[in-house]
Amino acid sequence: MDIVRIGRDDPEAFDSFMDLVGAVRLHDHPENRPPVRRLLQVMATVPSPRFRHEVDVAFVDGRAVAAAKLMVNLGSNAHVASAELIVHPDHRRRGIGSELYGRLAARAVEQGCTILKATTHEQVPDGPRRGTAGRDFLVGRGFSRTLSIVQRRAPVPEEPGSPDTPPAYDLRSWTGAIPEEMLEPIALLDGMINTEMPTGRVKREAETYDVEAIRRQEDWRALTGSDIVQTVAVHRATEDVVANTVVFVPREDPAHVNQAITIVRPDHRGRRLGTAVKRKNLRALKEAHPRARWIWTGNADVNVHMNAVNAEFGFEPVDLRVEYARDL
Repeated sequence: MDIVRIGRDDPEAFDSFMDLVGAVRLHDHPENRPPVRRLLQVMATVPSPRFRHEVDVAFVDGRAVAAAKLMVNLGSNAHVASAELIVHPDHRRRGIGSELYGRLAARAVEQGCTILKATTHEQVPDGPRRGTAGRDFLVGRGFSRTLSIVQRRAPVPEEPGSPDTPPAYDLRSWTGAIPEEMLEPIALLDGMINTEMPTGRVKREAETYDVEAIRRQEDWRALTGSDIVQTVAVHRATEDVVANTVVFVPREDPAHVNQAITIVRPDHRGRRLGTAVKRKNLRALKEAHPRARWIWTGNADVNVHMNAVNAEFGFEPVDLRVEYARDL
């Protein structure tokens, strides 16, 4: 067995890695959205402004049979590393996953991390069957369950309807880069994401966003081949951005859209701003990307309010992405 780190200069190795990703999805969670090649390629080979990614792949007879991805935060929350480990169904229970895990955990320690997180796919009530191998692997190595994220999807509606905008606010939408005048207000709001969204027992510090950091992240995101559709709510009296929602549309597969963050500033909640910006963003999505068919999202099961909002838009559970964590 050979273990190599995926790089830009080995397209054949990456092709074999994508075959592995596809085989694992079809075996373990076929109902989930298809992998996006360009996104995975950029994540594996192009440094991100916010995260350090490493992808090690195990090859047997020239074929990728397992892979381990390590993601370490840069700047805030650098003590937390996230891991993803997959093994081809035909090569499980041979110690390959254990060897990759050992290397991955050692690399996290070398980079100063004190907490390692990993996720598995698990079954929702009455949902498609999911195996327990991933959970058993993590529990056997000292991980404990910390957060359950419900993976949902909804059809893009033919007519999203008009948003019911509260009278003290304006909704503004765009595609592509954030308008210059919106950068600083969005940076202030997005800095709250880590402290406002549920994170289980792994507590996270607020992120520090600035205009330059947002632009660098936009440049990196452009490399992934994803288009952005974004809507914010602006409080008229203060011109503050108090709600924000974003979807990513992969040009490689525009039928499957990823709903990213939706956040409302705490002192402006209770006015249905989350619903308003999501509905307005759906209208912008339909106009800019008429081929979009499905929206995928994930929210912690304890995020009762956002889950209720998503139910209004027809999102239905597919499975759980369960986070486990351990101290290093």
